[in-house]
Amino acid sequence: MKAINSLSRWQYPFLIPAVAFSVSMVAYVAVFMVQRQFGAFSWLLTIIAIASFAIGVSYRIPLGTINGIPPLGGVVVLLAAMNIIDRPMLAVGIFVCGLLIGYSFILRNAVFALYAAGIGGLGGLAYVFAARHLLLAGWWPIAIFAVATTAYFTSILLIEFARNKGEWSPNQQKGVAAVRWRPLGILWAVCVAASTIVFTAITEFPAAVLDQRVLHAGFILALGGMLFFGLSMSARFSQVLRKLNGLVAASMSLPGDGVTATPESVLQLVQETIEAETAELRATPAGTNEISASTTLGTGENMFVVASRKLSSTPFTAEDQRVLEGLTYIGSEAIRTKQDVATLTAEVNTDSLTGLPNHRAFQIALIAINENRAYSDAIAVLFIDVDDFKMQNDEYGHHAGDKLLVAVAHRMVGAVRNRDSVFRVGGDEFVIILDHVSSLAEAKTIAERVVAEVGVPVNIDDAGLTLTPVVSVGMAFSANREADINALVVDADRTMLDVKRSSHRDGSSSKLEVSASAQRSSRLNDIVAHAIDEHLLTVAFQPIVSITDERIWGFEALVRYTDPELGTIPASALVERAKNLGRLNKLTKQILSRAMEAATEFAAIVPGITVMAVNVEAGQLLEPELNRLFADAPTAYPAATLCLELNERSVGTARSELRAQVDRLRECGVLIALDDYGSENSSVGALVRLPLDILKIDRSLVTNLSDVRQHEFVRALRSFAETMDYSIVVEGIEDAESVDKLRKLEVRMVQGFYYGRPISFEDTCQRLRAHGASAVVPVAPSAQQHTPQTQKI
Repeated sequence: MKAINSLSRWQYPFLIPAVAFSVSMVAYVAVFMVQRQFGAFSWLLTIIAIASFAIGVSYRIPLGTINGIPPLGGVVVLLAAMNIIDRPMLAVGIFVCGLLIGYSFILRNAVFALYAAGIGGLGGLAYVFAARHLLLAGWWPIAIFAVATTAYFTSILLIEFARNKGEWSPNQQKGVAAVRWRPLGILWAVCVAASTIVFTAITEFPAAVLDQRVLHAGFILALGGMLFFGLSMSARFSQVLRKLNGLVAASMSLPGDGVTATPESVLQLVQETIEAETAELRATPAGTNEISASTTLGTGENMFVVASRKLSSTPFTAEDQRVLEGLTYIGSEAIRTKQDVATLTAEVNTDSLTGLPNHRAFQIALIAINENRAYSDAIAVLFIDVDDFKMQNDEYGHHAGDKLLVAVAHRMVGAVRNRDSVFRVGGDEFVIILDHVSSLAEAKTIAERVVAEVGVPVNIDDAGLTLTPVVSVGMAFSANREADINALVVDADRTMLDVKRSSHRDGSSSKLEVSASAQRSSRLNDIVAHAIDEHLLTVAFQPIVSITDERIWGFEALVRYTDPELGTIPASALVERAKNLGRLNKLTKQILSRAMEAATEFAAIVPGITVMAVNVEAGQLLEPELNRLFADAPTAYPAATLCLELNERSVGTARSELRAQVDRLRECGVLIALDDYGSENSSVGALVRLPLDILKIDRSLVTNLSDVRQHEFVRALRSFAETMDYSIVVEGIEDAESVDKLRKLEVRMVQGFYYGRPISFEDTCQRLRAHGASAVVPVAPSAQQHTPQTQKI
C-alpha cells in the first residue's frame, strides 16, 4: 500500500482502468469456463496456454535507455495459436491471466502486476481484433500479423508514453531520444514472422489430425521460445554492460571533477545508470519496488540513497543493487574528498589574521574576472598601503598592529559593493578589485569611500589607546579586457608608490590618485576588429591527401593575419577576440567566401580536387545568417564541395535542433567532419552525437605508431569509422615512416607537414600548376623555414 500511495496523481488515471481491465478479464475467463462446463482436455489446454503466457512474460527486451520505456517480448505470438475467430475475448482473457501470473512472480506486488497485465492485455486486445478483422477480410497471414503486431506494440507504447508525459528522452526531456529503435524493429519483425508461422502451421493441418497439429504447434512455439530467450539474454547482457559502463564512467568522473561531485549529481548518475524512475536521499530505507544503499553523502548523517520504479513492469535486479552500492560509495568518497579539498583550498587562499583572501587568491580572482568579463565591462584595481604601519607595530606591539589591520580589513569590506573583492596581499598591503564599474568616475567614488571609512580612529584597548589608519591608494582603471592583466596591477602599484613619494604624510589625510591602464588588450581588440571590418585577413591552404594513390583529395582553409606592429597574431587569438567583439560570424563568412572561391579555382586547375574544409563552431550552424549561407554553398560554388569541420568541444551535448540542421546541410551536399578527435577529453559519445561524413584524428594519437596502444587504437577507430560509414583523416603526419604505418592500418587519407605546410592561395595555385594533384613535391628549405604553422579557426 505504501508503494501505491507514493504514486503521483497523474499515474492514477492509467492505473485504475488497467487494473479494472485485468480484473474483468480474469472474471470473464472464470465465468466462461464454469458456464460452458469445459472438459478435462479443454481445461488442460487452457492451463497450458496460461502457463505459456506466464512463462513468456520473463522473456522481454529493453527498448530504451530510461526506465519509463517498457520492455516488450514475444509472448504475444502465442495468441496466434488461439481461437481468435470464434472466441476472441476468451483468448484475450486467457492472455491476461497468464500475464498476471507472470508479473506477480516478477513484481511481487499485486496492484502493479494487475496494472502490467492490464496494459499488456489492452495490447493483446488490439492484436486479436486487428488479426480477426483482417482474417475475415481474407488478407495474407504475414500482412495480417504485421498489422496486428503493430497494433499490439503501438497500444502499449502509446499508453506508457502518455503515462510518462512524453518524457522519453534523457534527463526527463520531452521526446523519444531514449528509445532503442533497432531492437524494437528486430523484435517487431520476429513477432510478425513467428505469428505467421504459428498460425500457418495450425491452420494447414486438418481437424482429423489434431494431435499432430498440437505437437507441431508446440514444436514451433518451443523454437520461438528459444529464439525469444536468446534475444532476451542478449538484451540483458547489453543492459548489464551499459550499467557497468555507467559505473566506470562515474568512478572516473566523480573523483576528478569538483563540480560533478554533489549529492544531486550522484543521484542523477544513479537514476541514469540503473534506469530508475526516481532517485532520492532520505532517512528511511527502501520499500516496495525500491532498492537502497546507506551513506552519508556529504550530509554527516546516516542516510539512504533510494532508487525506485513505481508503476513499472521491470523490477530491480541484483546487478542494480550492486551498481547502486558502488555508485553510492564512489559518490560519498568523491564528495568527502571534494569537501577536504575545499577546506584545504580555503586555508591556502585565506589570510589567517583578517580572514580575507590572500595574494594567491587575488591572482586567481583577477585573472578569472578579466577573462570572464564582457569586452566592454570595466574594472578597477586599488592598491592600498597602510602608512607607517611598521613604526606603529614596533611602538605599540604586535597585538596593536594586528588589531589595526583587522579593523582596516573589515572597513574595506564594508565600504565596497557586494560584487567587489578585498584581499590582503602583504603585511600592510591590501588590494581591492572593483568589478563591473560603469566609468572611471564611479571607480573613483568607491575608492574615496574606502579611504574615508578606513580613516576613522580605531580603539585598540581599554587603556584608551587609539590609532588612526592612514593609507596611500593607487588605482588603475581598465575599460576593456586586458591581454596582460598583470600590467594593470603594476600600474596600480606604481601609482601608489608615487603617492607615498610625493607626500609621505600630509597631516592625517590619506592620498588617492588614479592611473589609466596602458590598455594593451584594447589595442589588440582594435587591431582584430579593424582586420575583420576591412577584410584584411588572409587564408592559407593545407592539402588533405589520399595515401592510396598519393594524390591531393582536398584542402583545409586556415585563417592568418600579421599586424605591422604586433606581428603574427595566432588564429586562436583572432577567433577569441572575434567572439568577444561579436564578429565571429563576419570572420567566418569572409573565410568561407575566400575558401570556396579558391576551391573553384583549384578545381579549374586540377579537376579532381574539389573538397574545401572550413572550420566553424557547432553553434554557428544554427545562426540564421550563416545556416542559409552554408546550405547555399553547393549551389553557389558547383565546382567545389564544402566540408564544415566542427571541433569536439563545440559539439558538446548536441541538441536535436543541431542534429536536424546537420541533416539538412548533408542533404544539400555539405560534408560534416569532426575535427581534432583525441585532442582533449574525447569520448565515443562525440562520434555518435551528430551524423558525420569525416572523422579527423588529432596528431596526439599518432605521435608514436610503434606503440602498440596507439597502433591498435587507430585500427579500432578505422574499423569503427567503416561501420559508421565515416571517412578517416589522420592529422599531423610529418614523415614517410608514419605514412607507411598508416597504410598498413588501411588508413586512406592524411594531412600534415609531410605533404605540405599551409601556404597562400597564390602559392597553392603555383603548386597545382607545376605538380598537379601529386601529394609529395619538392619544397625549398627557405620556404619551410619562413612559413609559420597556421592554427585552425
